Amino acid sequence: MVNYNIFNLFTLKNDEEFQTLLDSLNKEQSIYFLVNSVKHAHRQGIYTLEESEMISRCIRKIYSPEIIQNDINEKRDE
Repeated sequence: MVNYNIFNLFTLKNDEEFQTLLDSLNKEQSIYFLVNSVKHAHRQGIYTLEESEMISRCIRKIYSPEIIQNDINEKRDE
């Protein structure tokens, strides 16, 4: 049996669960996984201090209250 540990967030039991997750990703989930992949790599010391700062600022831009509110408003208009 193959287990997939996804960024130390959770474990998937097999290839089928992993593929189902990949096939069902939406925008919010994609952003969530991208952010957590960066955090995971940072915890492992992958990035320099400058790279970490760049990534941190980008994440804060993605999750800024203004952007979140704009996403909510766009969904209401759909």
